[in-house]
Amino acid sequence: MWKPCFVAALFAMSGQAVAATIDFEASPDGPVAEGSNIGGILFSTALGAGLQIGNFAPQTIGKGLLVESDTDGNYLKGVIAGGASFLQLSFGNDDPSFTNAGDLATLKLYSGAVLRDTITVLLNRDDVMNQSISYSGAFDNFTFAYTN
Repeated sequence: MWKPCFVAALFAMSGQAVAATIDFEASPDGPVAEGSNIGGILFSTALGAGLQIGNFAPQTIGKGLLVESDTDGNYLKGVIAGGASFLQLSFGNDDPSFTNAGDLATLKLYSGAVLRDTITVLLNRDDVMNQSISYSGAFDNFTFAYTN
């Protein structure tokens, strides 16, 4: 099961030990084209369902990136040119009306098409962007979804 999610901040460290924090505050509000480069990461969705940047208070604190579709099988994809060695992603909008007890935030890290690791965090289901998920290790692309 996929539900709409907000990504508030994303911190990635490239293979060249350069840290980058993407908080979306400098990005204009509104729709984001599939494959857009924001802070060195190409963002898209699995189903081409759409992305949007904005302040979606009260769920977000400041601006966030919204995955617009809750269609099963949809997820956020990110590709980092040159690869990275660390990723931390803040997330929320895990509304208890649209999630179930036991649902997870699932982050999958890849090098090319090779799955490197899968990290999960239990959703707290409070409809606020106040959770995070992270990974340390070599990768160059990732997916993020709410799953059951």
